[in-house]
Amino acid sequence: MTISWSGCRGMNNSLFNTTQETATRLTLCLPLLSRPSTIDEIAAIDLTATYMKAFGFGQHNLHGDGPHALAEYDARRKRVQAGLAQLVIIGAATVDSTCLFYRATPECLQYSEALHGDYATSYRRAVQLLIKNDYETIMNRITKENNQL
Repeated sequence: MTISWSGCRGMNNSLFNTTQETATRLTLCLPLLSRPSTIDEIAAIDLTATYMKAFGFGQHNLHGDGPHALAEYDARRKRVQAGLAQLVIIGAATVDSTCLFYRATPECLQYSEALHGDYATSYRRAVQLLIKNDYETIMNRITKENNQL
């Protein structure tokens, strides 16, 4: 399974914090979600999965121990929104008729299963741990940590 990123608009020359990087990470996340989810839910899970230690859910941060991890929610939400839009365009995600709830397609699952490596494994484990919590628990932790900044 190959997902073509050609035709992606607004992509920059940076390797990090791009729509493509976020969309790729979301192909690991979406198939693990048991129900269609909102942008806010997906963004909260994605942010927390990459900063498990910072939010008190784990021992390590996948994206390092930077001082700005806790204040990144708004920027991450925008990237998740762009990443989800890109996944819908290429057929790796669907959105319901209200444009509120997203879910993985079989193509997304195929692509996710093809992604291997330490990062992919660690990210999947983090998402699996987080989805055992409810969304409110995750958002409360994000809000609490942001308020302490």
